[in-house]
Amino acid sequence: MVLRHCSFGLPGAVFSVTAANLLLLAQPVAADADVLQNHKLQSGVQVWQSSSKGRGVMWGQCQGWFRKMRSCVLQETTCAAHLSPGPAEADIEVRIGNLPVFRNHETYLQWWAARKSKDTYDPLTNPDGAEVYPSMFEAYPRFSDEDFNGGNVQVNPDGTAVIRFRAPATHQVHKYTRTPHVHLRICSGGSNSPFSVILGRKDKIQLTPQGVVAKSECNSAENKLSVFSFRRLQHDFASASAPSVAVAAAAALKPLVAHGVGRLVGRLAEQLDLDALEFSPVFQCLSAGLLYDHFAGDCVASCPMGTAVSRGQCVKPAAVRSSSFAASWQLY
Repeated sequence: MVLRHCSFGLPGAVFSVTAANLLLLAQPVAADADVLQNHKLQSGVQVWQSSSKGRGVMWGQCQGWFRKMRSCVLQETTCAAHLSPGPAEADIEVRIGNLPVFRNHETYLQWWAARKSKDTYDPLTNPDGAEVYPSMFEAYPRFSDEDFNGGNVQVNPDGTAVIRFRAPATHQVHKYTRTPHVHLRICSGGSNSPFSVILGRKDKIQLTPQGVVAKSECNSAENKLSVFSFRRLQHDFASASAPSVAVAAAAALKPLVAHGVGRLVGRLAEQLDLDALEFSPVFQCLSAGLLYDHFAGDCVASCPMGTAVSRGQCVKPAAVRSSSFAASWQLY
């Protein structure tokens, strides 16, 4: 079984919208039958997590919803906030390509990973050696923490960007252990733009024995990201075989192998894609020993009056209604 948490990216590579049109499209959804969905859109579902247990890992929350691109408008911040090439003493550098570039808007690539692994391992040849946290809440530092393992850089005109990060730990999701990975977020607009929009797509890179692999869920083939090259910045990784490390280090300084092989590695890496659970507000609440309240759109210790508990979630009580009807048929 393959789990998917799908959003949609932008069609094409050119994005030009007037401020008036964007303001119209970005207004929060009306609070009628879509009260829950509206709450989620304003609470950061596209920023990282939609429950309070996961907020603070990345900055910004959604002010409104850009319907045509199924993306969110950042509230009280911009794409250009918290600029950083990555943490000090980063271990790995990765050059990512095929990022969207827009004619009239700056584009930024933002990323975050689990905190640096306390267990020394080679992330390019032996990702199984990473430290494993029992939950995502322990694995990820907040963006304001000193050990935040991420950054924010402007995308180059050729659609490339370089990111740096410390060799990350990983974490369990239910009974599964995730492949060490780095989440990516693409943001359009900056200090000179009236709005900053988080693109509605899910991208990440994974660390595999074959190297760094990009994964872009539910995006068309032409919009999928690719890894152009990767290299070590630190050379003190423990390894059982020094010669093999030397060979791998030499290979890591070169561009990634042909795209066909890269796609094969991508299929082999984490066939059970666990983003669907990691980004699920219901799973976040249950993992924290709490209930998920569908009316508040957040974790609660107990369900409010007038609701019922079903599978760890606060829902409307079952309605018991009786009805009768009569019908007749004339057969020939």
